[in-house]
Amino acid sequence: MSEQLIVKDNSGYAITKLGALLFAKNLNDFDDLYRKAVRVIVYKGKGKIETEREQSFTKGYCVGFESMMDWINGQLPANEVCRYNCVFQWIEK
Repeated sequence: MSEQLIVKDNSGYAITKLGALLFAKNLNDFDDLYRKAVRVIVYKGKGKIETEREQSFTKGYCVGFESMMDWINGQLPANEVCRYNCVFQWIEK
């Protein structure tokens, strides 16, 4: 309660918009927050003309952070070839 994510009101306790944005199981359950869901777009090539895939995450930012990062890391290339014929490899930690 010290962070003011949950506040006391006349009928008991209520979650603030920030608390819901961070900890909601589904942001679509909140009228004002459904538009705040994270959306990741992977584009083909270097431009933003054509999309390859798109993913929306409707969980709150804290609750869904790990699954968001897993999905984003899954989109990264395993190898990249530069114009000087050197190969960069991504190493998992």
